[in-house]
Amino acid sequence: MRRNDICLYLSPADRAELQSLVADRNTPRKLAWRADIVLATADGQGTVGIMRRTGMSKPTVWRWQERYLDEGVPGLKRDKTRPSRVPPLPREIRLKVIAKTVQEASRDAGRSQLGAQRARLRLRRIRLAMIGIPYDCESLDVDPR
Repeated sequence: MRRNDICLYLSPADRAELQSLVADRNTPRKLAWRADIVLATADGQGTVGIMRRTGMSKPTVWRWQERYLDEGVPGLKRDKTRPSRVPPLPREIRLKVIAKTVQEASRDAGRSQLGAQRARLRLRRIRLAMIGIPYDCESLDVDPR
């Protein structure tokens, strides 16, 4: 499918801004590609030439050409928002989860301190073993497993 309908004429200000985006090493790569696509289009290159120059696919070239025509340089600088892959939970389910969380105590409640203490003891034993000092766990009240 050949597109003859894309013809860009850049204003001097737009051309200068796009050239500065391409030349600036701090410009994100995707923005530099977009600017390069528009500059190549304005210079009269065809889609295949732009694809070779930028390494982008044909639909990508067309997308950024159209985005520039619709929105100008600011349209190149922003990504379109996309919907989340995971749909949000309905309000009723969120309320049920919150209510259940508030009402019921966790079965593991109170164990987190003991688990943290065991982890610290394990780490201490490993550190002492690394420098060659034996560590006597039997004199402590907490089982270091």
